[in-house]
Amino acid sequence: MYLTKDTSNFRWDIQGLRAISVLFVLIFHINPDVLPGGYLGVDIFFVISGYLILGFIWKHLTQNTFSLFQFYTKRMYRLAPAFLVLVLISTIVGYFVLLPNEGIHYIQSLVSTLFYYSNFYFYSQADYFNSTMEFAPLLHTWSLSVEEQFYIVFPIILLLIYKVKKDRIIPLLLFLALLSLCFSQLAIYYEHDSFAFFASPTRFFQFIIGGLVSIAVPKNTLSRSLNDILMLLGLAIIGLTVYFYTPQTATPGINAILPSLGAVLVLYSGVNTKYTGLLFNTLAKNTP
Repeated sequence: MYLTKDTSNFRWDIQGLRAISVLFVLIFHINPDVLPGGYLGVDIFFVISGYLILGFIWKHLTQNTFSLFQFYTKRMYRLAPAFLVLVLISTIVGYFVLLPNEGIHYIQSLVSTLFYYSNFYFYSQADYFNSTMEFAPLLHTWSLSVEEQFYIVFPIILLLIYKVKKDRIIPLLLFLALLSLCFSQLAIYYEHDSFAFFASPTRFFQFIIGGLVSIAVPKNTLSRSLNDILMLLGLAIIGLTVYFYTPQTATPGINAILPSLGAVLVLYSGVNTKYTGLLFNTLAKNTP
């Protein structure tokens, strides 16, 4: 998520949180019974993205150094190489192993992936937890599409806020977060759980929650001992939700607030911990 090659402010705690999130998702897909809520690793990633990206954009806006063109270019350069390698390998393998009907569905998903709307494509096919979706080679790209839609929309929103009402950035972001959360919960209430899960507008509040912490409290002035406590609390909240949530738990909506809050506590406290940061440093440095 870092947008420059400057490593002076590199956050091993964030890398560690990413590593844990990846492990959650992997364990969930290997054996959901072991970690029924492991899919929440994606939710944690969304919070991390909001924390880093919105904070980065606002910082450079206030310094008059932000450029939409440079932002989008860096995003493309950062994501495109690995993404295109993935697509190429998947397509080659798919050519030899997929049946004709499966190949048609794969091509449709490939097009949606290349143009970053695969979240809506897979929503139109079946529920994420449907067994028929387990063999969709590009299913995991739905979250990348959500992130890309966030990258497209929110730099423009922040730029407009800065030009018009920069002193109202916090209440305006809170309003957008509440709007997104209400939309997500309404979709679940009216039994459109799959739409709430896949759609970007129903996920934006998670990005904003992370961004609000980065913008509103950019400096952590708490003691290292207190940050250790907050870190442990955040990890406990994340651990409890990934263990007790199941595919039947309606998410995102209100149920996504707890894991998002846990991620926020880790992100905020991780910059200045005494003991718990060592765990993240070790985990991040030893994760491929």
